[in-house]
Amino acid sequence: MNAHTYFNLFLKKYFFAMFLFFELMAAGFYYLAFIRRCRIEQVFLFTILCLGVIYNFILTPYMTPDEKYHIDMSYRHSNTILGIEQAGENKCMKRADDAELTFTSEPSLTNYKNIYDGLFSMVEDDTLVEAEATANTEAPMILYLPAILGMTLARLLHLGTVPMLLLARWCSLLFFALMAYWGMKKLPFGRLTLFLLAILPMNLQQCTSFSYDAVITGTILLYSCYCIALAYNEEPVKPKDILVMGILGIVFIYGKSGLYLPMCLLAFLIPAKKFASGKVQKVCMAGLFLLPLLSF
Repeated sequence: MNAHTYFNLFLKKYFFAMFLFFELMAAGFYYLAFIRRCRIEQVFLFTILCLGVIYNFILTPYMTPDEKYHIDMSYRHSNTILGIEQAGENKCMKRADDAELTFTSEPSLTNYKNIYDGLFSMVEDDTLVEAEATANTEAPMILYLPAILGMTLARLLHLGTVPMLLLARWCSLLFFALMAYWGMKKLPFGRLTLFLLAILPMNLQQCTSFSYDAVITGTILLYSCYCIALAYNEEPVKPKDILVMGILGIVFIYGKSGLYLPMCLLAFLIPAKKFASGKVQKVCMAGLFLLPLLSF
């Protein structure tokens, strides 16, 4: 409403486009949920990806908490994949266009103007320059992998700074959405609860940004859903289930310095009768604790 009453043509167009997109999303949600009566996980995937697009344009890059640190870290990891040597402390090798374009950490006309003008831009000067960057922390690549892949793909396609940032953010959201989607498919109950938890505004804000919360939260949700499904479904525990849970445990425990190690206790929800024997159960439980612990 403020944009509509404010005499600024680009801002009117910007938010009017967001309004139309939201109307289309609402119509699509109604069609899938009440006319087609699709499964709730299918409605969820459509809803969260559409909401992610809206969040991407309303909360522009650099506006979510500490996102500038995550963007610079993702850029460094992208350089590693592309075989580009790293710069020194508080430095990062960036394309000249990327180093020149600036965003603010607060909502501003500058941010929305950058998105409006550069949405379909291609890179003009991809010469690598040594740019100022945040401190070079030791966050592992796996936590930023979706954003890194999106950023690297955009650079290989010679996309401009704005589409590069938006594509990387959307890849993070896509990863989280798929984790929650697969978890929702496995749940014997509580799917609507997971639906609502996943689209909470604070969660969407983080998972549609460069923050590693998309990876950590997504793997935790899927791990929890595996535990609940194995505890309450009638099917016996399969080796692939334990393998998947072990990999998920490694990701969210290693990625957050062991903070989520108690999450492994959820595995004790799985009844002993679901395993082929008591010995198999002990081996599986030991593996689910030792693998993440060793990785940490």
